[in-house]
This record gives sequence, C-alpha cells and structure tokens, in this order.
Amino acid sequence: MSSPLITAEIVTACRNGAGEAAEAWQRAFGEKCEFTLGEKADLLTLVAQDAWNHAGLAVVLNQAAGAYALLVADGEGALPGWIAAPDATGKSKLATLSQEFGMILLPEALMPTSDQTARLENLQEALLRCQATAAPEVLPLTIQFGSKSLPAVLIGVADHQLLLSAGAPAAAAPAISEPVFVPAAAVATPAGGRFANVLRAPAAPVSQDFEDGIPALPSYTRSLLKIKVPIVASLATTQLPVGRILEIGPGSIIQFDQSCEQPLSLAVGEHEFAVGEAVKVGEKFGLRITSMVMPSERFWSVRGQRE
Repeated sequence: MSSPLITAEIVTACRNGAGEAAEAWQRAFGEKCEFTLGEKADLLTLVAQDAWNHAGLAVVLNQAAGAYALLVADGEGALPGWIAAPDATGKSKLATLSQEFGMILLPEALMPTSDQTARLENLQEALLRCQATAAPEVLPLTIQFGSKSLPAVLIGVADHQLLLSAGAPAAAAPAISEPVFVPAAAVATPAGGRFANVLRAPAAPVSQDFEDGIPALPSYTRSLLKIKVPIVASLATTQLPVGRILEIGPGSIIQFDQSCEQPLSLAVGEHEFAVGEAVKVGEKFGLRITSMVMPSERFWSVRGQRE
C-alpha cells in the first residue's frame, strides 16, 4: 500500500489555513498560539532529531488509501494533561479539533473519510514504526505558545495503525455477548408457557459516557449507529400565502421574524436537537454547537381500564 504524498496543494492549504488552524487549536486547548510552516523535509532526517523523542499528540486524517497525520511533540509540557485520559468533554474537543484540521490543512479533494486523535508516548518511536511505508517527504510546522515552541509535522502514512501502536495500549473493549434464546425449561414462566422463548441479552456494564457505552450495546443496536441520516441547519422559517410565493423571482426579498443575532437550529428530520452559530472552516460553512435542545416532555392521561 502506497502512502499519501505531501503535495504542493497540501502545502498551499496549510499555508493559507495556518491562522484558522491556530484558532481551532485555541478552541480545543484554550491557549493562543501561532502556526508556522517550514519547508518540505526528508523523513529520515526528521526522525533522527531528538525533538521527537518525547510524548505528543497525533491527529490522524484517514483517506480512502492511507492517511495523513499531524504529529505534535511536547518536549516542553505545553499540552494539557487531560489529553492522556480525556473525559466526555475532552473527547468532544479532540474530535472537533481533528475534524477542523481535516478541513483546514487538506485541500477539498483530500477531505478525510474519518479522523481520530490520540496521545502517543514517544513520537520518535512512532515515526520509526511507520518509516518504511511512510511518504519520503514531510511538512514541518511549529506551534508557538508565547515563549514555548512545539515542533509539529504533517506526514503521509500507508497504515495509521503502525503509527498509533507506539502509544499506550488502548483499554480493551468489554466482550460483546450476542442476545441468546433461552429455552422455556430454563425460564420460570407462568402456567401455559406464555413466555416459552425469551430473547435475553446479558447485562452490560454501565459506562461513564455514551462513547464508552457503545461497545457494550448488542450488535443489532450498534448497527443502527452506522445509519447515515440527513441533518439540516436552518437559518429561519416563515409562512407565506401561495400567491406571494408565485410572485417570488430574482431580486425578491423575503423578511423573516428571526433576529440576525439568533442562533441557527440543527435538526434531524423535523426534530431540532441543537443550536449554534455559523463559522467558517477553511473554505466551508460550519456550525459551532452552543447548546443542545432537550426533547419536549409529553404527557399522556392515564385511565384505568374496567375489568
């Protein structure tokens, strides 16, 4: 499998998006910084530098074949400690960071198919693991935090698992037990065998957050999470008479009741579940979520049934 190359288009995208990448970094870690690009360099020369003999952050941007990875060495301890074991909020920040980097640092033709972020214990070891199948040229960067300077590099790798395997081993997911049919003889049932065949799933451990709980779900439930559904960001809505709609043409202006300061709503189907503000991510439109919308409570009257 060949590695994705650091092309001139990628260098241009990184140079043009350096300011936005710094803003994305600040949103994730709360530290104002500056991204500076270097010139393309040889991977073998870079691996030999002692600056990479430290722990750091890996942002992996998967492609249809291979992946690009942004590695940030943390020899000065500038990265927050929570990235080693992020809670639900930390995971959300890292996921957002990798999504934004994928749209900012890569040209549109190379938008990632998926992305992930992980802390690696030793970046030099990680680079050596994937050196044989990595692209020969890399793109060095520098992330400046006040007086601290973190070396970074964008690299193309054939197999991102070789890169990530240098980090601390991930916690093993709990074993998934498939639902099983329990014979009637093994189940205490009312007379007449009304529940002769009972579909039972073994109890799953309670997780601290939703993401940790996914592996514990039955397989038929987990398969539902792979279904893609359309989501719609709505600027405003209104109602117009049919006659007014027929009069609409180029140059027509339609006034809405919403204020320009109101947030945009995000919905699945007809169900609104979040609101946010419009942002520019690279050359694309994005929505930064500011709050979640809880489903409205529904009440049903409970009526007794006569025997």
